[in-house]
Formats: sequence, structure tokens, C-alpha cells
Amino acid sequence: MQNYKAISIKPSISFINTLLFEERLDAKYYSNFNLALMNKLIDSNLEIKPLGELSSKITQGPNPNFLKDKTGVPCLRTRNVYDEYITLEGANFVSKTEYEKLKRFKIQYGDILVAILGEGSIGKSNIFTLNDEAIFNRPIGLVRIKGSKTDPFYVSTYLRSYYGKKILERGISGSSGQLVLGIEYLKVVPVPLPEMKIQTYIGDKIRMAEKLRSEAKLLNQQCIEIFNETIKFNMDFIDSDFSISFDDYKTLSSKPSIIYTTKNFGMKISPQYYHPRRVYLLEQLRKLPLELLKLTDLAKRISGKSKVNSLRYVGPDCIDNTFGHLSPVEVDVSSNTVKAQIEDILFCRLRPNLNNVTICDNEEVQASAEFLQYRANDKFKYVYYLFFVLRQPTTLYQIVDTAIGDRPRVDEDLVDELLIPIIEEGKMSDINAKIKNMYANLRLSESLISEAKQDIVDIIEGKFDNSKISKIAEGE
Repeated sequence: MQNYKAISIKPSISFINTLLFEERLDAKYYSNFNLALMNKLIDSNLEIKPLGELSSKITQGPNPNFLKDKTGVPCLRTRNVYDEYITLEGANFVSKTEYEKLKRFKIQYGDILVAILGEGSIGKSNIFTLNDEAIFNRPIGLVRIKGSKTDPFYVSTYLRSYYGKKILERGISGSSGQLVLGIEYLKVVPVPLPEMKIQTYIGDKIRMAEKLRSEAKLLNQQCIEIFNETIKFNMDFIDSDFSISFDDYKTLSSKPSIIYTTKNFGMKISPQYYHPRRVYLLEQLRKLPLELLKLTDLAKRISGKSKVNSLRYVGPDCIDNTFGHLSPVEVDVSSNTVKAQIEDILFCRLRPNLNNVTICDNEEVQASAEFLQYRANDKFKYVYYLFFVLRQPTTLYQIVDTAIGDRPRVDEDLVDELLIPIIEEGKMSDINAKIKNMYANLRLSESLISEAKQDIVDIIEGKFDNSKISKIAEGE
């Protein structure tokens, strides 16, 4: 097979054999880098097939009518697709009637979702392994692998590997703010295919990673049930309009929100402190037969900034919305950061990641200055319980987003004063242990995904150790 040839780097001049020439004609598509990328695939001596030939369906999502509330059937957006997982957190919803009209866009187990629109999201992809009914909207493309001769988990891993990502980036067209990864390009994306046993070997790593993530989800749900059963707190009032009337507070108006209070304001005159929802929630919490402690009674807020280049970076976008698990990245950060130690809790106070909470589980990191950083007191040994409670509605709804501006932030004193229910020690210990185990599962899941992506790079570059397959076959 004839390769592409770079004639000159500056200016960029390339020779393309007519057998390899495609319909698209632009400088970026045939840049030296992209041609070298294609040559890598060709030189791998692997069978290469276009994604369209491997698929029974490649299509773009519709523009459905969304519901204002979270009832009905979820409709996934690009923000639901991550490199390590697909989540329903933050999805839009459509009515059952709308869903019936759009059933041809129902996502099946093993479908691959690719973000095809949206700067910052375009090119992201992953495989759908959830049991929930769901559809997807227009900025997402769906790929359904056909038959049993190609492992969809292998294909998904390839699209997330170094080479797969770069091949997808090659197909992006348009200017900033209007970038598009066309469905027609997805159909011609070249997919290198090793023998089936290698595809299965790689696919099995992803399947195991998904299993570990499911087990982590179960552990998290068990903790939620233990906590909710213990505090027996009804949160149904949160989404309703209501007035409050206590000895110290009274609602004068809901829109705009006006409260009359006889309490001494002191220095706290921000509406974040006196929103009806927050006042009502705090009053109800104080009625519980439990000890309530402020966050700063259990942990110290760490202040100060320091850039530590030797540590991996964590920003608001590095937090898993489902579990609060963080995925540090290797990146040079020019702005000030904070050094976070193992078991430090990071609380994001900036929209759109407002109230995202994470814990530094197994490594020190340099964290964005947009996080508030808390370190548990030596006498309080249930730091994972504290982290867990900070992610629960009973805590997060104590914070009301009334800040305005392009980059609204929650008042740090408001976070310091969050009320934490202290349940019986045995249950705190149980939740603490389960959340630690949840994080262990998530770390292993992330490691398996990284290994699988590296396997694909090694296969393309001729560095893959085939003895790995033999050892598995021999049961080692």
C-alpha cells in the first residue's frame, strides 16, 4: 500500500497517491503531522477498515424538546461523555411521548457515543454500558458496531487512545466556536484491527473497568441508604416555592427573595446567608436528634497559594460528577495553585462546577485556586465520611448560588459554616470504609483503561507483547 509523502515542512507540501486521496481537500487534513499519523497506521501491517464498514449504524442525534424538570427519559449531551465513563448526571430529560417519537435514537448497550459538536468537547467518546433507557441529542454521534467479528469495546478504546483521538481530530472542520466532526467523516475513520483474541484481551480490560465502576456505584448507593435511613430527613421541599415563618425569620417575598429577620446580622449581610431555602433547611436540620458540627469544627481550611510543578494538576473539570473521584493531569499550570495533601478535601466554589467536592485519595496534587481546601483535624478519623456527607443534598443545599457576575463564587465563610450531621460511630466507620473501597475500585478501573489505551499504541507501533495473551490462555 502506497504511503503518504511529505515533500516540505515549511511550507507544508505533501504528495498523496491517487489511491489514498479522499474527497476532502484542505491543508490541515493533509498536514505533515496527519500524514505521519496515517503512515503509522499503514506501516503497522494491521488490517485497516473504515468505521462505517464495521458498523450497522452511524448517526447524529436529534433536537428534542426538553422537559424543565428531571422526569421522563434522560437525553445525553456532550457533558455526559467522559474519557473514563458515561454518566447520566446533568442530562436533560424528554417526556415519554417525545421518547416514543425518537425511539430510533435509543442508546443500546455497547453503542459508542462521540461528541461531534462543541469546542472543548468535540472528539470525546466512550462506550455505553448503563442499563438505563436514554437517547442522545444533536451534538453527539452514535456508532453501533455490527456482528461478532469486531469487539466494540476494542473499537471504543482505540477511539480514546492517542492514535484514535488524533485521527478524530483530523476530521474536525470549521472555525472556532463552530467546530464540526461530521458523521460522514466518522464513517471513513480508519480502524486498525489486530486478531480477535487481542481485541478481546483489550476489550476485557474495559469490561472489567466498567464492572469495577458498577461496584463503586453500589458502594456509594449503600452509603446513601445508610445515611438517609439514619437521619430520616425529607428533602421534598427543596424544589417547591414556599414561605418560612419562624421566630427569627419570616418571608416577605419569594420573587424577589426578601426575608425579615430579628437576628443580629453581624458582618453577614450577603443574600447567600438568608435565602428562604437555606434558612428552612437549617431550621429542619437543627430539629434532628443528632449532633451537628460546623465543617470548620471537623477540618481546617487551608489558605495560601503555591505552585508545585512536580505534582500533577487538578482543576474543576477533573472531578467525576458521579463519585467525586478526581483524575489529576500532567499539565504546566501558569496560574497560582494550592498544594493538596493526601486526604485533603477540595470544594469547588465556581460555576459551572459549583459545589463539586473531591478528596485527594492517593497522591498529593497541585489544585486550582478555585477550590477551597480542607484538612481534617487529627482527632476526627472519619475523613471519608466527611467527604461523603459534603456531597449529600443535606449539605450542598445549605449553599445557595446567589452570586452574580461572569465567574460567580460562593462565599468561603458559607462553606466553613456547613452543618455536618454526626451519626453513630459504627455507621460513620462503615460509610468511611465503603467510600475508601469505592475509591480503590475507581483507581483500578482508571488504571485498566490507561493500560488498554497503551496496548493499542503498542500494537500500532509494533511493541505489543503477545506473550500477555498466551499467559492469559494458560491461566497465569
